[in-house]
Amino acid sequence: MSCHLLACLTVCASFAGEPIPSNRLDAMRQSMESYLSKIKNIHIIYEESIRKPEVPHPLVKAALERERRLFLKYTAPKDRPDLEKRFDRTLSAQSVQQVDLLDAYPSFRLDTKTRQTFPDGSTEDRHILRFVHEGRVTDIDLTHKSVNDNKLIDINILSLLPVHALGRRLQGTLNQPLSTLLELPEVTTLEGAEVIDGVETIIIKVGPPLPPSHRPPSTSERNWVKLWLAPSYDHLPLRAEYYLVSISGRWDGEIVHRTELSDFQPARDEMRGERVLFPRLLTYEQPGGKSQWRVSQVVLNETISTDRFRPSIPPGFLVTRDGVVPTVQLSGGREAQRRAVSETVKSAMDLLAQAPPKSPDVPWPISPRVLVPLGFLVVIGGLFVLRRRNHAT
Repeated sequence: MSCHLLACLTVCASFAGEPIPSNRLDAMRQSMESYLSKIKNIHIIYEESIRKPEVPHPLVKAALERERRLFLKYTAPKDRPDLEKRFDRTLSAQSVQQVDLLDAYPSFRLDTKTRQTFPDGSTEDRHILRFVHEGRVTDIDLTHKSVNDNKLIDINILSLLPVHALGRRLQGTLNQPLSTLLELPEVTTLEGAEVIDGVETIIIKVGPPLPPSHRPPSTSERNWVKLWLAPSYDHLPLRAEYYLVSISGRWDGEIVHRTELSDFQPARDEMRGERVLFPRLLTYEQPGGKSQWRVSQVVLNETISTDRFRPSIPPGFLVTRDGVVPTVQLSGGREAQRRAVSETVKSAMDLLAQAPPKSPDVPWPISPRVLVPLGFLVVIGGLFVLRRRNHAT
Protein backbone atom coordinates (compact mmCIF):
# COMPACT_ATOMS: atom_id res chain seq x y z
CA MET A 1 0.00 0.00 0.00
CA SER A 2 1.42 3.37 -1.01
CA CYS A 3 2.23 6.03 1.58
CA HIS A 4 -0.18 8.36 -0.23
CA LEU A 5 -3.08 5.94 0.06
CA LEU A 6 -2.23 5.05 3.65
CA ALA A 7 -2.36 8.74 4.54
CA CYS A 8 -5.63 9.13 2.65
CA LEU A 9 -7.18 6.14 4.41
CA THR A 10 -6.13 7.54 7.77
CA VAL A 11 -7.66 10.91 7.01
CA CYS A 12 -10.84 9.39 5.58
CA ALA A 13 -11.24 7.10 8.58
CA SER A 14 -10.96 10.09 10.87
CA PHE A 15 -13.39 12.28 8.96
CA ALA A 16 -15.80 9.79 7.33
CA GLY A 17 -19.21 11.40 7.06
CA GLU A 18 -17.76 14.88 7.49
CA PRO A 19 -18.43 17.66 4.95
CA ILE A 20 -15.78 18.19 2.28
CA PRO A 21 -14.27 21.69 2.11
CA SER A 22 -15.74 23.53 -0.87
CA ASN A 23 -12.31 24.29 -2.36
CA ARG A 24 -11.38 20.60 -2.36
CA LEU A 25 -14.71 19.60 -3.89
CA ASP A 26 -14.35 22.30 -6.52
CA ALA A 27 -10.91 20.94 -7.43
CA MET A 28 -12.44 17.48 -7.94
CA ARG A 29 -15.19 18.94 -10.12
CA GLN A 30 -12.74 20.89 -12.25
CA SER A 31 -10.59 17.79 -12.70
CA MET A 32 -13.59 15.77 -13.91
CA GLU A 33 -14.84 18.59 -16.13
CA SER A 34 -11.39 18.91 -17.70
CA TYR A 35 -11.92 15.40 -19.03
CA LEU A 36 -15.64 15.40 -19.84
CA SER A 37 -15.78 18.87 -21.42
CA LYS A 38 -13.13 17.94 -23.97
CA ILE A 39 -15.43 15.31 -25.48
CA LYS A 40 -17.48 17.24 -28.04
CA ASN A 41 -18.50 14.03 -29.77
CA ILE A 42 -17.69 10.38 -29.33
CA HIS A 43 -17.70 7.46 -31.77
CA ILE A 44 -17.67 4.15 -29.96
CA ILE A 45 -18.05 0.54 -31.11
CA TYR A 46 -18.85 -1.98 -28.42
CA GLU A 47 -20.49 -5.28 -27.56
CA GLU A 48 -23.27 -5.22 -25.02
CA SER A 49 -24.29 -8.29 -23.05
CA ILE A 50 -27.17 -8.30 -20.60
CA ARG A 51 -27.42 -10.58 -17.60
CA LYS A 52 -30.84 -10.75 -16.02
CA PRO A 53 -31.15 -11.38 -12.28
CA GLU A 54 -31.93 -14.95 -11.23
CA VAL A 55 -34.76 -13.60 -9.08
CA PRO A 56 -36.71 -10.82 -10.86
CA HIS A 57 -36.92 -7.51 -9.04
CA PRO A 58 -40.42 -7.08 -7.50
CA LEU A 59 -41.03 -3.88 -9.51
CA VAL A 60 -40.15 -5.61 -12.77
CA LYS A 61 -42.23 -8.67 -11.94
CA ALA A 62 -45.27 -6.61 -10.94
CA ALA A 63 -45.06 -4.37 -14.03
CA LEU A 64 -44.83 -7.36 -16.36
CA GLU A 65 -47.80 -9.06 -14.76
CA ARG A 66 -49.99 -5.94 -14.94
CA GLU A 67 -49.22 -5.38 -18.59
CA ARG A 68 -49.60 -9.05 -19.49
CA ARG A 69 -53.09 -9.12 -18.00
CA LEU A 70 -54.09 -5.88 -19.66
CA PHE A 71 -52.95 -7.10 -23.06
CA LEU A 72 -54.68 -10.47 -22.74
CA LYS A 73 -57.88 -8.66 -21.76
CA TYR A 74 -58.05 -7.27 -25.30
CA THR A 75 -57.02 -10.50 -27.02
CA ALA A 76 -59.45 -13.07 -28.40
CA PRO A 77 -59.64 -16.13 -26.09
CA LYS A 78 -58.51 -18.48 -28.86
CA ASP A 79 -55.34 -16.44 -29.39
CA ARG A 80 -54.34 -16.17 -25.73
CA PRO A 81 -52.43 -19.48 -25.33
CA ASP A 82 -50.17 -18.67 -28.29
CA LEU A 83 -49.55 -15.14 -27.04
CA GLU A 84 -48.73 -16.42 -23.54
CA LYS A 85 -46.08 -18.70 -25.07
CA ARG A 86 -44.58 -15.82 -27.07
CA PHE A 87 -44.59 -13.66 -23.96
CA ASP A 88 -42.73 -16.27 -21.90
CA ARG A 89 -40.33 -17.03 -24.76
CA THR A 90 -39.37 -13.38 -25.09
CA LEU A 91 -38.74 -13.09 -21.35
CA SER A 92 -36.48 -16.14 -21.34
CA ALA A 93 -34.18 -14.87 -24.11
CA GLN A 94 -30.61 -13.76 -23.50
CA SER A 95 -29.27 -11.08 -25.83
CA VAL A 96 -25.94 -9.81 -27.10
CA GLN A 97 -25.67 -6.62 -29.14
CA GLN A 98 -23.01 -5.23 -31.43
CA VAL A 99 -23.41 -1.45 -31.35
CA ASP A 100 -21.87 1.40 -33.33
CA LEU A 101 -22.73 4.63 -31.47
CA LEU A 102 -22.08 8.16 -32.69
CA ASP A 103 -22.91 10.63 -29.91
CA ALA A 104 -22.74 14.29 -30.95
CA TYR A 105 -25.35 15.92 -28.73
CA PRO A 106 -28.08 16.81 -29.58
CA SER A 107 -27.76 14.29 -32.43
CA PHE A 108 -27.18 10.56 -32.07
CA ARG A 109 -26.84 7.58 -34.36
CA LEU A 110 -26.96 3.94 -33.22
CA ASP A 111 -26.39 0.94 -35.46
CA THR A 112 -27.45 -2.09 -33.41
CA LYS A 113 -27.21 -5.77 -34.36
CA THR A 114 -28.88 -8.01 -31.81
CA ARG A 115 -28.84 -11.77 -31.37
CA GLN A 116 -31.33 -13.32 -28.96
CA THR A 117 -30.69 -16.85 -27.72
CA PHE A 118 -33.54 -18.88 -26.27
CA PRO A 119 -33.41 -21.79 -23.79
CA ASP A 120 -33.99 -24.32 -26.58
CA GLY A 121 -30.82 -23.12 -28.34
CA SER A 122 -32.59 -21.28 -31.15
CA THR A 123 -31.62 -17.74 -32.05
CA GLU A 124 -33.15 -14.67 -33.63
CA ASP A 125 -31.23 -11.76 -35.20
CA ARG A 126 -32.29 -8.21 -35.94
CA HIS A 127 -30.59 -5.08 -37.25
CA ILE A 128 -31.90 -1.63 -36.31
CA LEU A 129 -30.67 1.88 -37.08
CA ARG A 130 -31.72 4.67 -34.73
CA PHE A 131 -31.34 8.35 -35.56
CA VAL A 132 -32.01 11.22 -33.16
CA HIS A 133 -31.76 14.52 -34.99
CA GLU A 134 -33.56 17.86 -35.21
CA GLY A 135 -36.18 16.93 -32.64
CA ARG A 136 -37.14 13.55 -34.10
CA VAL A 137 -36.26 9.93 -33.44
CA THR A 138 -36.33 7.48 -36.33
CA ASP A 139 -35.97 3.71 -36.00
CA ILE A 140 -35.28 1.74 -39.18
CA ASP A 141 -35.72 -2.01 -38.76
CA LEU A 142 -33.61 -3.46 -41.58
CA THR A 143 -34.60 -7.01 -40.62
CA HIS A 144 -38.35 -6.57 -40.91
CA LYS A 145 -38.40 -3.62 -43.33
CA SER A 146 -40.30 -1.19 -41.16
CA VAL A 147 -39.75 2.36 -39.91
CA ASN A 148 -41.04 4.18 -36.84
CA ASP A 149 -40.59 7.98 -36.93
CA ASN A 150 -41.75 10.23 -34.08
CA LYS A 151 -41.18 13.55 -32.38
CA LEU A 152 -38.57 13.35 -29.64
CA ILE A 153 -40.52 13.87 -26.43
CA ASP A 154 -38.85 11.38 -24.06
CA ILE A 155 -35.50 12.51 -22.67
CA ASN A 156 -34.79 8.95 -21.49
CA ILE A 157 -34.79 7.50 -24.98
CA LEU A 158 -31.03 6.93 -24.74
CA SER A 159 -30.95 6.19 -21.04
CA LEU A 160 -28.75 3.10 -21.04
CA LEU A 161 -25.50 3.72 -22.90
CA PRO A 162 -21.81 3.46 -21.97
CA VAL A 163 -21.56 7.27 -21.91
CA HIS A 164 -23.87 7.33 -18.88
CA ALA A 165 -21.52 5.13 -16.87
CA LEU A 166 -18.64 7.34 -18.02
CA GLY A 167 -20.37 10.41 -16.59
CA ARG A 168 -20.84 12.21 -19.91
CA ARG A 169 -24.48 12.68 -18.96
CA LEU A 170 -26.60 11.71 -16.00
CA GLN A 171 -29.49 9.31 -16.46
CA GLY A 172 -32.76 11.17 -16.91
CA THR A 173 -31.01 14.06 -18.70
CA LEU A 174 -29.81 14.61 -22.24
CA ASN A 175 -26.70 16.62 -21.53
CA GLN A 176 -26.10 17.14 -17.80
CA PRO A 177 -22.63 15.80 -16.87
CA LEU A 178 -21.85 13.92 -13.70
CA SER A 179 -19.57 16.77 -12.58
CA THR A 180 -22.63 18.88 -11.73
CA LEU A 181 -23.18 16.63 -8.72
CA LEU A 182 -20.00 18.10 -7.25
CA GLU A 183 -21.58 21.56 -7.10
CA LEU A 184 -23.34 20.83 -3.79
CA PRO A 185 -20.82 21.08 -0.92
CA GLU A 186 -23.60 21.58 1.62
CA VAL A 187 -24.87 17.99 1.05
CA THR A 188 -21.57 16.31 0.14
CA THR A 189 -19.61 14.22 2.64
CA LEU A 190 -16.39 12.23 2.66
CA GLU A 191 -17.09 8.51 3.14
CA GLY A 192 -13.62 6.95 2.98
CA ALA A 193 -11.13 5.60 0.45
CA GLU A 194 -10.75 2.32 -1.42
CA VAL A 195 -8.42 0.67 -3.91
CA ILE A 196 -10.31 -0.68 -6.95
CA ASP A 197 -8.28 -2.87 -9.32
CA GLY A 198 -5.09 -1.29 -8.02
CA VAL A 199 -6.37 2.28 -8.47
CA GLU A 200 -6.80 4.60 -5.48
CA THR A 201 -10.25 6.17 -5.11
CA ILE A 202 -11.86 8.66 -2.76
CA ILE A 203 -15.45 7.89 -1.77
CA ILE A 204 -17.90 10.77 -1.47
CA LYS A 205 -21.65 10.86 -0.94
CA VAL A 206 -23.89 13.57 -2.38
CA GLY A 207 -27.27 13.95 -0.68
CA PRO A 208 -29.76 13.46 0.64
CA PRO A 209 -31.34 15.77 -0.12
CA LEU A 210 -30.76 16.24 -3.84
CA PRO A 211 -32.39 19.34 -5.37
CA PRO A 212 -34.68 18.87 -8.42
CA SER A 213 -31.95 20.25 -10.68
CA HIS A 214 -29.68 17.30 -9.83
CA ARG A 215 -32.02 14.30 -9.93
CA PRO A 216 -34.26 12.54 -12.48
CA PRO A 217 -37.89 13.67 -12.89
CA SER A 218 -40.50 12.14 -10.55
CA THR A 219 -37.94 11.12 -7.94
CA SER A 220 -37.56 12.29 -4.37
CA GLU A 221 -35.20 14.70 -2.65
CA ARG A 222 -34.30 11.64 -0.58
CA ASN A 223 -32.18 10.50 -3.53
CA TRP A 224 -28.44 10.26 -3.00
CA VAL A 225 -25.36 9.35 -5.01
CA LYS A 226 -22.14 7.70 -3.85
CA LEU A 227 -19.04 8.09 -6.04
CA TRP A 228 -15.67 6.33 -5.96
CA LEU A 229 -13.54 9.03 -7.65
CA ALA A 230 -10.08 8.20 -9.01
CA PRO A 231 -7.66 11.17 -8.80
CA SER A 232 -5.29 9.48 -11.27
CA TYR A 233 -8.10 9.32 -13.87
CA ASP A 234 -9.30 12.94 -13.68
CA HIS A 235 -11.61 12.01 -10.80
CA LEU A 236 -13.79 9.83 -13.03
CA PRO A 237 -16.10 7.48 -11.07
CA LEU A 238 -14.57 4.00 -11.14
CA ARG A 239 -17.70 3.02 -9.25
CA ALA A 240 -20.96 4.82 -8.55
CA GLU A 241 -24.26 4.11 -6.82
CA TYR A 242 -27.42 6.07 -7.56
CA TYR A 243 -30.19 5.69 -4.99
CA LEU A 244 -33.62 6.68 -6.40
CA VAL A 245 -36.94 7.04 -4.59
CA SER A 246 -40.14 7.57 -6.58
CA ILE A 247 -42.67 10.28 -5.76
CA SER A 248 -44.79 9.95 -8.90
CA GLY A 249 -47.16 7.24 -7.72
CA ARG A 250 -46.46 5.36 -10.96
CA TRP A 251 -44.18 2.96 -9.11
CA ASP A 252 -43.46 2.43 -5.45
CA GLY A 253 -40.18 1.67 -3.80
CA GLU A 254 -36.49 2.37 -3.91
CA ILE A 255 -34.11 1.57 -6.77
CA VAL A 256 -30.33 1.47 -6.81
CA HIS A 257 -28.28 1.84 -10.01
CA ARG A 258 -24.58 0.89 -10.02
CA THR A 259 -21.91 1.68 -12.59
CA GLU A 260 -18.25 0.66 -12.91
CA LEU A 261 -15.36 1.64 -15.19
CA SER A 262 -12.20 -0.38 -15.79
CA ASP A 263 -9.50 -1.34 -18.30
CA PHE A 264 -8.48 2.21 -19.26
CA GLN A 265 -6.59 2.40 -22.56
CA PRO A 266 -5.57 5.27 -24.88
CA ALA A 267 -8.12 6.59 -27.38
CA ARG A 268 -7.58 9.05 -30.24
CA ASP A 269 -8.68 12.65 -29.88
CA GLU A 270 -8.88 13.71 -33.53
CA MET A 271 -9.43 17.41 -32.85
CA ARG A 272 -6.45 17.85 -30.53
CA GLY A 273 -4.18 15.17 -31.92
CA GLU A 274 -3.82 13.64 -28.47
CA ARG A 275 -4.31 10.27 -26.80
CA VAL A 276 -6.87 10.18 -23.99
CA LEU A 277 -7.38 7.36 -21.50
CA PHE A 278 -10.80 5.78 -21.95
CA PRO A 279 -12.40 2.79 -20.12
CA ARG A 280 -12.79 -0.25 -22.35
CA LEU A 281 -15.10 -2.08 -19.93
CA LEU A 282 -18.16 -0.34 -18.51
CA THR A 283 -21.09 -1.82 -16.61
CA TYR A 284 -24.53 -0.59 -15.59
CA GLU A 285 -26.57 -2.58 -13.09
CA GLN A 286 -30.18 -1.79 -12.21
CA PRO A 287 -33.37 -3.72 -11.31
CA GLY A 288 -33.87 -5.15 -14.80
CA GLY A 289 -30.39 -6.68 -14.98
CA LYS A 290 -26.73 -5.88 -15.55
CA SER A 291 -25.46 -4.47 -18.86
CA GLN A 292 -21.79 -4.93 -19.70
CA TRP A 293 -20.22 -2.88 -22.47
CA ARG A 294 -16.91 -4.12 -23.90
CA VAL A 295 -15.43 -1.40 -26.11
CA SER A 296 -13.46 -2.43 -29.19
CA GLN A 297 -12.97 0.99 -30.82
CA VAL A 298 -13.33 4.58 -29.66
CA VAL A 299 -12.53 7.89 -31.35
CA LEU A 300 -13.11 11.31 -29.79
CA ASN A 301 -13.95 14.57 -31.55
CA GLU A 302 -14.20 13.48 -35.18
CA THR A 303 -15.20 15.96 -37.87
CA ILE A 304 -18.82 14.95 -38.42
CA SER A 305 -21.26 15.97 -41.13
CA THR A 306 -24.91 16.38 -40.13
CA ASP A 307 -25.79 14.06 -43.03
CA ARG A 308 -24.68 11.15 -40.84
CA PHE A 309 -27.69 11.81 -38.61
CA ARG A 310 -30.29 12.09 -41.37
CA PRO A 311 -32.03 8.75 -41.94
CA SER A 312 -32.35 7.37 -45.45
CA ILE A 313 -35.40 5.10 -45.68
CA PRO A 314 -35.07 2.29 -48.24
CA PRO A 315 -37.91 1.79 -50.73
CA GLY A 316 -40.60 -0.73 -49.83
CA PHE A 317 -40.41 -0.18 -46.06
CA LEU A 318 -43.63 0.22 -44.05
CA VAL A 319 -43.38 3.64 -42.38
CA THR A 320 -45.29 4.59 -39.22
CA ARG A 321 -44.98 8.31 -38.58
CA ASP A 322 -46.21 9.93 -35.34
CA GLY A 323 -48.22 6.84 -34.52
CA VAL A 324 -50.15 6.78 -37.81
CA VAL A 325 -50.03 3.45 -39.63
CA PRO A 326 -50.42 3.97 -43.40
CA THR A 327 -53.00 2.28 -45.57
CA VAL A 328 -51.34 -0.62 -47.36
CA GLN A 329 -52.45 -2.20 -50.63
CA LEU A 330 -51.80 -5.94 -50.42
CA SER A 331 -51.76 -8.65 -53.04
CA GLY A 332 -52.19 -12.35 -52.48
CA GLY A 333 -55.56 -12.45 -50.73
CA ARG A 334 -56.34 -12.87 -47.03
CA GLU A 335 -53.22 -14.93 -46.35
CA ALA A 336 -51.00 -12.10 -47.57
CA GLN A 337 -52.90 -9.71 -45.32
CA ARG A 338 -52.46 -11.99 -42.32
CA ARG A 339 -48.71 -12.30 -42.95
CA ALA A 340 -48.30 -8.53 -43.29
CA VAL A 341 -50.11 -7.87 -40.02
CA SER A 342 -48.05 -10.53 -38.24
CA GLU A 343 -44.78 -9.10 -39.57
CA THR A 344 -45.80 -5.58 -38.54
CA VAL A 345 -46.48 -6.73 -34.96
CA LYS A 346 -43.14 -8.55 -34.75
CA SER A 347 -41.30 -5.56 -36.20
CA ALA A 348 -42.94 -3.19 -33.72
CA MET A 349 -42.01 -5.49 -30.84
CA ASP A 350 -38.38 -5.47 -31.95
CA LEU A 351 -38.36 -1.69 -32.23
CA LEU A 352 -39.87 -1.32 -28.80
CA ALA A 353 -37.14 -3.53 -27.40
CA GLN A 354 -34.76 -0.66 -28.20
CA ALA A 355 -36.82 2.10 -26.57
CA PRO A 356 -37.75 2.98 -22.97
CA PRO A 357 -41.18 1.69 -21.85
CA LYS A 358 -44.06 4.11 -22.35
CA SER A 359 -46.54 2.51 -19.98
CA PRO A 360 -47.50 4.79 -17.09
CA ASP A 361 -47.20 1.83 -14.71
CA VAL A 362 -43.58 1.05 -15.48
CA PRO A 363 -40.71 2.69 -13.57
CA TRP A 364 -38.47 4.39 -16.17
CA PRO A 365 -35.23 3.36 -14.45
CA ILE A 366 -35.88 -0.32 -15.30
CA SER A 367 -34.17 -1.55 -18.45
CA PRO A 368 -36.58 -1.57 -21.43
CA ARG A 369 -34.89 -4.67 -22.81
CA VAL A 370 -36.27 -6.66 -19.90
CA LEU A 371 -39.77 -5.33 -20.58
CA VAL A 372 -40.01 -6.21 -24.28
CA PRO A 373 -43.47 -7.84 -23.95
CA LEU A 374 -44.93 -4.49 -22.96
CA GLY A 375 -44.55 -3.53 -26.59
CA PHE A 376 -47.66 -5.55 -27.33
CA LEU A 377 -49.73 -2.74 -25.84
CA VAL A 378 -48.35 -0.17 -28.22
CA VAL A 379 -48.95 -2.23 -31.35
CA ILE A 380 -52.56 -3.14 -30.53
CA GLY A 381 -53.76 0.10 -32.07
CA GLY A 382 -51.71 -0.56 -35.17
CA LEU A 383 -53.21 -4.02 -35.48
CA PHE A 384 -56.77 -2.74 -35.43
CA VAL A 385 -55.93 -0.03 -37.94
CA LEU A 386 -54.31 -2.50 -40.30
CA ARG A 387 -57.17 -4.98 -40.02
CA ARG A 388 -59.73 -2.30 -40.73
CA ARG A 389 -57.92 -0.42 -43.46
CA ASN A 390 -55.83 -3.02 -45.27
CA HIS A 391 -57.61 -4.96 -47.98
CA ALA A 392 -56.61 -7.76 -50.28
CA THR A 393 -56.66 -7.37 -54.04
